[in-house]
Amino acid sequence: MRKLFSGIALTATAAYAVAIFAFVVVARHVADLEGRAYDLLLIGFPWILAFRHDDLYPLAVALNVATVYLLVLSIVRAFARNSR
Repeated sequence: MRKLFSGIALTATAAYAVAIFAFVVVARHVADLEGRAYDLLLIGFPWILAFRHDDLYPLAVALNVATVYLLVLSIVRAFARNSR
């Protein structure tokens, strides 16, 4: 279980999740209807393309955040091994 936790990865993922939340709020309130589709596609990418269904968009964003966590965790682990 210890191998799946990293403070750096958790901090980076939390910052990413806050940024995504801010982008969703801005996309809902500022963008026009045509621009909103592209904003939401960018925020949910690549999982929204895998689901191809608008009702599953919150799941796509959650999986996107989880993917970022795993990516940052793997980068942290890779550089930790090289420094030893």
